[in-house]
Amino acid sequence: MADVLGAFEQAVLLAVVRLRDEAYGRAILQEVQARLERDVAAGAVHATLERLESKGLLASRAWAAARRCAPAVPGATIGCNPPASGR
Repeated sequence: MADVLGAFEQAVLLAVVRLRDEAYGRAILQEVQARLERDVAAGAVHATLERLESKGLLASRAWAAARRCAPAVPGATIGCNPPASGR
């Protein structure tokens, strides 16, 4: 596995960092499109998020129909808070 991230992986990872608690799929897609100033396929972002997660750079939580991503940094709580009770 390469130690260097590609430009698109970097763009997606930076979008997650910028969005913090709002780092959900659609918001990430829109942020990447805005920063790259071009259309991006939702599937490309999804595949990249999974790749970054497999590399240990992101962690995700699936609650209801939404998936939130957060940087996989020790002690980070961005996007890793449990859902409120009763959900």
